[in-house]
Amino acid sequence: MKHLIHSFLSTSIDGSILKYEIYSKYQELGHYNKVPEGTCQIVALKFDSNSNEFKVTDINLDIDRLFKDNQPAPNTWYSDGQDRVSLDMVIGYLDKLN
Repeated sequence: MKHLIHSFLSTSIDGSILKYEIYSKYQELGHYNKVPEGTCQIVALKFDSNSNEFKVTDINLDIDRLFKDNQPAPNTWYSDGQDRVSLDMVIGYLDKLN
């Protein structure tokens, strides 16, 4: 993955500051901001207050469950394409992991 398409901060239940970086094979996600399955990698980081920097906790966070729950229905045509997971859905999914 070579294109950083989005990063955001989140706070976990215990008050830790988390950062997620979403990388993609593609520089742009298209008009509908859909993320094709298998085309993104998510790096999870946690803020370390002792060193004042973010430390990587997971280099390839697994979000396969999100894609599995949002598979396209068989024999169905979608005007926005077969990809059913948007960037906003990925961000919401990651935010709920906390």
